[in-house]
Parts: sequence; C-alpha cells; structure tokens
Amino acid sequence: SSESEAAEAEPPRRKPAARRAKPAAAPAIHDDFEFDGGDAAPAPAPRARKPAAKKRPPLSPVRAADAEAREKRQRRASNIKVLFTAVDVTDKERAMLSAFGGVQVKAPREWREATHLVCPVPLKRTPKFLAAVSVVEHVVTLDWLRQSEQMARAVDAADYVPRDKTAERNWRFDLEETLARTRNGEKCLAGYALLLDHRARRDPRAGLPTDDELKAIAECAGAQWLLNPTKAGRRSTGPWPPRHGVVLLGDPKIAVDRFIRDQIAPAAIAAHVDKETLWSAILSKDLPWAAGGDASDDGAAAPPPKRARARP
Repeated sequence: SSESEAAEAEPPRRKPAARRAKPAAAPAIHDDFEFDGGDAAPAPAPRARKPAAKKRPPLSPVRAADAEAREKRQRRASNIKVLFTAVDVTDKERAMLSAFGGVQVKAPREWREATHLVCPVPLKRTPKFLAAVSVVEHVVTLDWLRQSEQMARAVDAADYVPRDKTAERNWRFDLEETLARTRNGEKCLAGYALLLDHRARRDPRAGLPTDDELKAIAECAGAQWLLNPTKAGRRSTGPWPPRHGVVLLGDPKIAVDRFIRDQIAPAAIAAHVDKETLWSAILSKDLPWAAGGDASDDGAAAPPPKRARARP
C-alpha cells in the first residue's frame, strides 16, 4: 500500500548529540594580590608608625636638685666596699649591706680596694685588720651596718669607730690617728721590699699568715712582696733595688743567710724583724729601724769579713 511505501522511504532518525560541559569559570583576581608566575603570598600590610614621644617638660629647680642629690648618693654607695673581719658574715649581713648599695670584699687580692672595715670589739689582729689599716678610710662596728640599712644609705662612720684601749696599748698604736694618716695617703712601707725568710715559714711556731695574706699586707702598706729571694731583681714588681732596702721577716736571733744577701744584691737588708715588730710598725706607721731602733740587725747579722792572707 501507499502508507507502507511512505514508511519505507523515510530515513532513520539520528540520536540527539550529547550536551557539552561548560568550561570552568576562571578564578577571580583580587586587587590586593600580586602574582609573579607562582603561588605568591600576599604582601604584608605596612606597619603603622608610632607617634613621636612627647618631650618632657624640664624639671623644676627643686626636683632637679633632688635628682642630682639622688645620683650622688647612688654613686657614693656604689663606691663603698666593705671588708669583714672576725665577723660571721651570713645572708643577714649581706642583705644589710646591699640595702644601701655596698659591696663585700673577700679575696686577699681585693683587700686593697676596701673602703670600710667592719670588726667587733675587742679588736683582733687578723691579717685583714693588718692590711685594712693601710688602705681603708673607716673602721666601724656592726652598728654602722645596721644603721646604714635603716637609713638606706651609708651613715657617717665617725660615730661607730671601735675603741679598745687595751688592745691599742698592747699593740702600741692609736686607731684613729692611724686612720687619719691613712686618709692622707701615708704608706709606712713605701720604698721597701718585704721578704719572707724561708726558715720562718718552715717553723710551725711562727704562726704567720698565708703567702697570699702576707702579700696583701705588704702591698697595702706600700711595699714590694718577695716570697723567694732567688733572682729578686727579676721577680720584683717595682724598681730594684728598692729605695730604702729590704725588710726581712723571720727570726732576728738567727743570722741572715748568705744566700739571701747574694740573691737580693745590690739591695741591702734594712731590717731583720719578727712578726710582732712588723705588725706594730704597720699599725702605728712608725718604723723602729728607721728611727735608729734595734730592729735592724744588718750589721750584726752580716757575715764576718774575710781575713787577708799574710804575704810571705
């Protein structure tokens, strides 16, 4: 039939084409990002500037004077160096000292820097005491330390000088007079060298301080210190020979060893003294051998002169 022929004449229908996916949208570019071809971090925001500090108005004359006085007290306190002797120094004493800005002096090599010596009554002739009387400006009791802590400043030391008339009489010196001469810059052993006789160190009955303490005592009093006479001229810390000679610390009853004389030449022995004579000289600042006393046995201890051979 005609309908079947028409159906056979129609071409086959095509399947509809699949829809294409839309391309992805490009990332948005913000103005606060900068790209240099990679994944760069955003630039840091600029730091805000601090406002300029306001200038302080000048101090009034009264406040300026107070500030200046405060600075002077602080400088004065920092210059206070305290040496303790015959005192059990605990945290309590150290706290009292730091309350007004003082500094403790400990090692023998530091003794010469001390400005104050704190000691009890009765006085004790310790190595620190013997060294301190040649350098410190004040010798005070513990009451000075307590009062300075309460006032938060170093109080006047004149009211706290320890007085021990018995000890001063036995040691033949006056403490206040000695300190006055020290403040004037007087060094009783200036121009001398102090030499320790090796035989005295071997004597257990001598009761001498340690080598470091003897060195501090000698140098505080203005002397050069010699532990060993060997090549004394090379070992000395000052000019050699010393201007006034060598003070030999030992037993004056024993003649000076010829070896010592040969080693210290061209220096001469000005005095051969025991520790009691030397301690009294340092405390009083009066040298018995310089005043024509009997402390110097340079002539008595000199070796006998060699007899000239008789000519045939």
